[in-house]
Amino acid sequence: ISALQHCYSAEQLEVLAQARSLCIDIVGYNQLLRFNQSVLDNLNRLYLTYNKALEHGEVSIIDVNKLKIERLLMQQKIDETTSLRTAAVAQLQGINGGVEISGAETLSAYATLPLLSLEQHLAQARTASPLLAKQNALATAQSKSVTAAARASLPSLSLGYRHVNEMGDHFNGIAMGVSLPAFSNPG
Repeated sequence: ISALQHCYSAEQLEVLAQARSLCIDIVGYNQLLRFNQSVLDNLNRLYLTYNKALEHGEVSIIDVNKLKIERLLMQQKIDETTSLRTAAVAQLQGINGGVEISGAETLSAYATLPLLSLEQHLAQARTASPLLAKQNALATAQSKSVTAAARASLPSLSLGYRHVNEMGDHFNGIAMGVSLPAFSNPG
């Protein structure tokens, strides 16, 4: 696998991690919305009870007003959480290439994975990481180029067989050559 493919795989993993993070946020927002909605429903029932009790003189208007304020604050929390969830869904939709995300409102649980030991986790990360594979490929290429450069700086001797055809005459013989790097032009 080339370094370019490793870069592509690394970017793909980064996008997947960002999408996973957004899904976790959406799950959290959905759980918070359900909880806040149940609190608001309870506050509404309590408000109705307090209104009836106010008519009978059992509670004061101050208690009813406090409950009204609590209801408004809870509704404000629900509106804020809804807008955060909408923004997260829009961001996830942007990562998905603009394709609409269906079922984001019903996302309610995290995926549970078995826990690995530290050694297992590190071994899995080493084998699955395209960035690490890219760095290993680049390090191998660099060490090979250093070895080639070191070999080029040593004197070399070459022997070979030579056949020459010149003006109808054939010559056969042994050719020998010596290269001295001190006299060579490296660039």
